[in-house]
Amino acid sequence: MHRMPKNLLIAFDVLPQAITTTSILPFVSSDDWLAFRAVCRGCYEIVHGTNDVLHSFCPLCQSTSHSTGTDSNPLSSSSRCSSTQANDESDSLWNLALVRDYRFEIGVDEGNYMKQAIHSPITGTISFLSTNDVFRASTSFISWKHWRKLEGRRDHGQSSSADSNSLKKNRCTNPYRQVVGPYYLRAASLWKKIEQWCDNESLSRGLGREIKASLVPGIDVLRGGKFQNDALITALAAVYSFYSGQEHGSGQSLGGFFGGYSAYNFGCMMEWYHWRHDISVAVGDSFLIAFDSLINLQNSIYMDMKSGQVSAVNESTKETMPATPVTRIEHTKSSGVDDTPKICIDPEDSILRWFEEHARRLSTGYYCIGQLISSSRSLSILQYPAVNEIAVCSRAVTRGVEVVASSIFHPYSNLSDDGAMFVYSIRMRILTPEDGDEYASSGQRGFTTCQLRSRHWIVTKQISSPHGDLTRVEEVRGEGVVGEYPLLREGGYQNYYSSHGADPHTLALIGQGIGDFRYQSCTDHLSRIFEGFLQFVPGSLLSPEGEAFSVRVAPFHFHSNPGFYY
Repeated sequence: MHRMPKNLLIAFDVLPQAITTTSILPFVSSDDWLAFRAVCRGCYEIVHGTNDVLHSFCPLCQSTSHSTGTDSNPLSSSSRCSSTQANDESDSLWNLALVRDYRFEIGVDEGNYMKQAIHSPITGTISFLSTNDVFRASTSFISWKHWRKLEGRRDHGQSSSADSNSLKKNRCTNPYRQVVGPYYLRAASLWKKIEQWCDNESLSRGLGREIKASLVPGIDVLRGGKFQNDALITALAAVYSFYSGQEHGSGQSLGGFFGGYSAYNFGCMMEWYHWRHDISVAVGDSFLIAFDSLINLQNSIYMDMKSGQVSAVNESTKETMPATPVTRIEHTKSSGVDDTPKICIDPEDSILRWFEEHARRLSTGYYCIGQLISSSRSLSILQYPAVNEIAVCSRAVTRGVEVVASSIFHPYSNLSDDGAMFVYSIRMRILTPEDGDEYASSGQRGFTTCQLRSRHWIVTKQISSPHGDLTRVEEVRGEGVVGEYPLLREGGYQNYYSSHGADPHTLALIGQGIGDFRYQSCTDHLSRIFEGFLQFVPGSLLSPEGEAFSVRVAPFHFHSNPGFYY
């Protein structure tokens, strides 16, 4: 291309630009397109839609002196297409390069999508990439150029000076390590959501600061040669470029990045494993992502490096369960009959989807923030779905007392015969004026405080038998909840314990808190629907101020296929 005969150059130069863009240049490599820049101004204009060489320099990059001189284009501007059309055709050309080299998709809001890029600084940064590095380029060529810089820096530890032949060879011989532009943009977007959640006091309640401080700066996962050549790490590399794990100074924090849950004397707190170049995080063909820092349930999250699928693994039995959906339902219509076939999902970006869902849950308030263990003052991310996720949560209000209920499926446990169970959470509180129209004053409620006396659960189970699945309804009645008798007031509660039932003279104050009182328990995997009632006494058990009343626990479902598992 650099030794192109002069008459051929002139032939290119006199061709209509649209023909050159759509019929000739797509069949040569992106590096050959760049060779046009060094040949003549006419060919430069074919490739870039302008003869102003300064148009292609990004303001985020280091300023470099360039001499444009006078317009030496052998063809006058009047003989070319209009500037707008030329720029459009140049963008079309480099859009093709973005599709071919960095796996962008044609037809996805090309005006903005193709121009999204990441500035890849060489020095002066702690993290390999930052969410602040994302910008919108003025042309598709500038976008392509920055993706090339990122590719060169990732593969060679430098910027755009990486040898074009070696980059081309890497794309061909190691397609699993290709820089996939959309993956990096998705990773930047999810991390931006997480950063905003950490900085939002009303959502994270101060826990966000602790978690953000524990996150380790992003890295280039290719450095150090820890992966085999056929390891599918395109999505992994994108996620870990911004942050690469979690590290606590004391090792005693309950601020696990992926949150946890507890019931009775067991609990789970999932912490993001800190990836380091000097140690191995791979076990066979699996890459360790997260682990249970409480070690009660021996759960870990791994990524299969051959397929990219993220799965939950029981460290004792080595049983696995997909941690991201492996199929989706696609609604179609054929022969006038509706059907919903399940379509397999390519697992290559499984880790991206796993982190994206976690970012969504944090940013939308899907998770609650509270005490994982009642005896601890440390705040944690509680994995139980919050009230605004009505599809997986139930809510009812009776006489100003709100009860919210939800559950989590746990596939591996030594607490049940087959290892599977559901952990559920019941949250109760008296509504406050901040709750708007649903709020009832103490006069309207008929009490200022109320105390739990008993519970009545109705559980619908599905039992397998030789004659097919059978439905069985079980009822459970008892005093308090696990020996506890919370006293509710607006804005908080006091918690009392008794080993002698609801006898008010045996109650001992064991704690107090703000917000709602949470009760966690578990049930076997056969359970399908849970509902019931909580009986409260106005005032307190020791000094009742009226007749006991029942507060409804609205039905909520147990889902054994949660889609995403943390």
